[in-house]
Amino acid sequence: MIFFSDCPLLEGTTYFLKMNIKGSVEGNIGAAFQRPTDYAGRGDFPSIAITTDWKEIKVSTSCTGDGATRFLFNLGQYAGTIYIDDLSLYWEKSSNSIPLPPEEKKDTLMMGYE
Repeated sequence: MIFFSDCPLLEGTTYFLKMNIKGSVEGNIGAAFQRPTDYAGRGDFPSIAITTDWKEIKVSTSCTGDGATRFLFNLGQYAGTIYIDDLSLYWEKSSNSIPLPPEEKKDTLMMGYE
């Protein structure tokens, strides 16, 4: 099952997958990146365990090759119904900046609210 397509992924970048998930039965699924032109794998997330209760999961993997534009779930042998809520696929970028002192943070956050 393809979830996202035409979403360029950057080789060497670590991506995070976060979601709430449950199933009608217990089991496991996979998630991965793929280059659609030849279906080449470009990074596999760790196996995602599904229980019958809602559970928040957060896993990560790196994009391991060029041309990856596809994120997909591998439902494999899972025989049941899967429920997913609050799905996020993201990467974190360092701001590479000097932290603001507390008073400057307050001034910046409160701008226009005083």
